[in-house]
Order: sequence, then C-alpha cells, then structure tokens
Amino acid sequence: MMLACGVILLGSCDKLPFIGGKKETQKPDAIETPAPKEEAQARSENGAAAGGGPLAKPGAGTPDLQAGEHILYRSPQPLPVGTVLLTTVSETHQSKTSYDAGDQKPAQVTESVTDKLKVFGRVIDSDQQITLYVKTDQSEKAIQSSAPQKTMNPLHGKVAVITKEGETWNIRLKSGEASQAEQQGLDEFLIDYNTPDDLILYGVVPRKVGDVWCVDPTQIPSFQKPGYQVQSGSSCKVRFKEVINHQGHPYALLETELDIHVLITEPSSTNTTETGSVKAEIKAKGKNLAYRSLVYGLNLSEQVHLSITTKRIAPNKNGYGVALSTGSITENTVTELELQKPSQPVPGLK
Repeated sequence: MMLACGVILLGSCDKLPFIGGKKETQKPDAIETPAPKEEAQARSENGAAAGGGPLAKPGAGTPDLQAGEHILYRSPQPLPVGTVLLTTVSETHQSKTSYDAGDQKPAQVTESVTDKLKVFGRVIDSDQQITLYVKTDQSEKAIQSSAPQKTMNPLHGKVAVITKEGETWNIRLKSGEASQAEQQGLDEFLIDYNTPDDLILYGVVPRKVGDVWCVDPTQIPSFQKPGYQVQSGSSCKVRFKEVINHQGHPYALLETELDIHVLITEPSSTNTTETGSVKAEIKAKGKNLAYRSLVYGLNLSEQVHLSITTKRIAPNKNGYGVALSTGSITENTVTELELQKPSQPVPGLK
C-alpha cells in the first residue's frame, strides 16, 4: 500500500477506462492474454466475482453506492483461479544530501535522481498457490549531472512460487536456492499476503462515503521492521471520499494523509562496540490516493507523493559522520487484471 499505483481492470477483452490519473507505463505485449469473450459475458450476466457478489450495473436498478456501506478490506486471494495480474511499479526519488564527515572540512553536497521500474505478473494457480513472474526489476541513478547508471536488481527475470501453508503464505524461487538479496526481494511480496497495510488502514468495519478515521501508525506493517521506532506525534488519517462507477464496476476513492516520524537503529557491520551503531531519523509527510475496487477488494489505482527528510549518523574513522537528505518520493503502480480460464496459456510467462 505504501507504494503508489495506477490500475486498469480488464474483464476479458474489454478494458475499463483508466480512472486513477495519467497512465505512465504500457503493458508489455508478451503478457497480453485477453480472456474469452463468452466468459466475460457470463460473468457480467451472473455477477460472478469470487468473494465480491454481483457487479453493479449502471442505469435502472443500480444501488445507491454513495449512500450504502462498504467493507473495504477482504483477505488475500478473492480472485478466480486462472486470473492474471500484471503490475508495474514506477518510482522517482529526488534528493539533495549534505554529508559532514566530522573532519572539520566543508560538507559535501550531492544531488541525485533515482528512477525504479518493476514489472511483475502473478497467476492464480489455486486458492493455495500463486506463480510470480518478475519480468523487469531495474534502477537508474543519476548523481549531479552525470548520465544515469542502470542496475538490474536481483529478481530481474526470476520466477517464484507463493504458497499458503495453514494461515501463512511463503515464497521461494521456482528453481534453485535464492541468494540473500533475492530472498529479501521475495519477502517484500509477502507483505500484502501475511501482514497487509490495507487491513490496518481500511479494516473490516463497514464504511460509507464521507467517513474519516485515524489509524495508529505503529500498527502499520510497513513501519514494523526491525529497529524501526515510530515516534510520538506521527499520524495517519483515511478519508472515504466517494464511489465512482465505471461500466458497472464500483471503485472507492480513498485518501490517506501521512505524517510519520521514524527513528531507526541497526547494528553496524564494522563496529560492534556501544558507539558502533548506525542511526537514522526519517520524517515523511504526504498523501496516498487510491481507487479501490469494491468488487475485488484491491487497490486498482494508487498514487503516493511524500516529502522526506532523512538524517543518518554512522561511525567512521573520525568518530562519526552525519548525512542530511531532503527530497521527495513519487510512486505509481499500474495493475492490470485479466480473468481467464485456467487452461488458457499465458504467453510470455512460461
């Protein structure tokens, strides 16, 4: 959830209009697999959506979505077997960093722009298994006026399997053992399954348009990493702004305001004495705007913009150095959802 996104919902061959702002990326041709037209018609007529009930239809008989109550969160795996989800995450991080090495010399100032792109597909094999295909995972970083340097991240081109054992989801590479860097990347995919931010932010309490509620930031999984301490004064507020109905598919427009102050303490890999810890202080403030499908219980469009200040203190040969960074993070995620028969092949994902 803390990553932003924009999404298109595909009901077989028919696309719903993109409603979450400007679409920044295009769907790779290799994964384009329209579902059978007859299946889309059957789902429209029957209102079949696993865990979601009938799809709302415009015109006479359409329920008053603005006045009704809606449960915004459902447990993961509400999608029919054979469904394909293609997600594109694009992120831009701009920062200006001043580093004081503690040696009485003038601080070094560096400006950088980092662009990240991740494209991955998920195929619902069963209610207990999902196959993950990481098609693209790359970063480009430009320091000062230098040309951007592209890096392919560890999961680029990898295939993994997500399986449910009891109440817990696990993940592994489809073949071979994952390196430490690969496993760290794989574990990030599990957040939305085992400890989703959406459960805490939206909850299972019925909500209606106009509702505003506050969430305790210390309970948000994204901020519960080892060494993270959410400081007093941090806040998170969610507003249910409206329901938008596009071609029979209802979306809830949800705005989340964040003002987070986090202190991070982690052990140093080079110094294990009492003063050999690395400390960071992060302040982030901004908004998350999400269009959430009331049929599938998914954020089908999410866009985040945060202003961030980071102070990092690390031991060095002079005692310690201090790096102070100011900047912003903008993130957009595009998820395309295709409903199809399980027996239909998925080109480009084999």
